[in-house]
Amino acid sequence: MEIFQGKFESLETALREQKFINPSDAFSTERWKTRQQLFLDMSREGISPRHSSLVRFLEENEQIEIVLDIGGGSGWIFHLLRARIQRPLTYINLEIKEICDEFSKEFKETHLVQFVDSWEPIFRLEKISLVYSNSTLQYISDEIFFENFKKIHHPQYLVLDDFIATSSQSYWTLQNYYGNFIPYCFRNLNEFNQKLLAQGYSVVSAEDYPQTLASGFDYGSERMPQTMVYKLL
Repeated sequence: MEIFQGKFESLETALREQKFINPSDAFSTERWKTRQQLFLDMSREGISPRHSSLVRFLEENEQIEIVLDIGGGSGWIFHLLRARIQRPLTYINLEIKEICDEFSKEFKETHLVQFVDSWEPIFRLEKISLVYSNSTLQYISDEIFFENFKKIHHPQYLVLDDFIATSSQSYWTLQNYYGNFIPYCFRNLNEFNQKLLAQGYSVVSAEDYPQTLASGFDYGSERMPQTMVYKLL
């Protein structure tokens, strides 16, 4: 079964397809919650269910105190951070309400973890050291991401794992999700970098991401998924 179907110039065009489902609906299903619970169970045992560059990055950058994770799922990565990072580190997980309600109780004994289901509480924070996201931005339009990112109080770094990039023109497609379809974006990397540069962020490093949801997909002329690190100038 094909992973992706169609090629559209914009999110609005993709949304006109009748077979799609809203990403927030897809990521609030019992099937997805079960997957996130498995990730949580694995991380408690010190096993990372997905490749993440965040732990190593935080080990190498000891000045970072507050991390915002866009689409952090069950918050599984915090167990790995707590096991490897000795200093106090605040972890904020921006997720949909259903995921927040389901998994925030896992961390009720610590004040270092916060689950939020909207951007507004983040805008009120005086400091965010680093913004992180792993395999999430492909479900978010540039308009939504950049409009909200610029309102965050000057994070020093932006780290993106499994960033779906292309060397061709940016486009949207529909990702097969258990027989339904979710709008999914392939972004032109140079254009994305220029938009971040306009907000004061330059590329520190870029490398191929070793594991992705679409690992069986023939990318052809597309760029492989990337791990991107940006720093505030």
